[in-house]
Amino acid sequence: MPASFDFATQLEAAFKTFQPRLLRLAERHLHPMLQQRFNVEDVLQETLKAALQRPQFFEQAPEVPLYFKLRQLLIQTLADLERQHLKAQKRDVYREIPIALGDDETAAHSHISEQSLVAEISSPFTKVARHDRHALLKRVLATLPAPDRQILILRHFDNCSNAECATILSISEKAASLRYVRALTKLQERLERFTEFHL
Repeated sequence: MPASFDFATQLEAAFKTFQPRLLRLAERHLHPMLQQRFNVEDVLQETLKAALQRPQFFEQAPEVPLYFKLRQLLIQTLADLERQHLKAQKRDVYREIPIALGDDETAAHSHISEQSLVAEISSPFTKVARHDRHALLKRVLATLPAPDRQILILRHFDNCSNAECATILSISEKAASLRYVRALTKLQERLERFTEFHL
């Protein structure tokens, strides 16, 4: 019991430390349709609940920064919510779209329609090319050492500042800056082996 209590206490304290960054991540990845049912605080509560139920997950791979384990659980929580609510046959969230929007709501949601229209009129070639480049980037990222992947994910996928990266990785800001430059150089060198990425 004391061990379990210590785990919960430490995890909740760490979760509180990383909460602002996890909130920003949830805001960017929460599906627009799910925002009718959930807010990002709900998503974070579900993530914390899942984390507290998986002490073994946090004991494994101690070299991985705690933030990345919480980040993984957050992404899994978002994926689970999409499966449960966007693909469910009963109470389908798509059926809950308001029939009419007021002027304020129309203005607030107009950018979503514009983005959908742009996506729909993209040529098949453009879609395939974009997908291929994205897949290639993921493949190349996977070949980098873990420290390089981590700093690139923090800077470019989680929009963390250099100071935030240093805090998450438990290194100095100068070390975080140097690691980022080295990682970016490695990524560019590997991408430039493919002609479509030549500068």
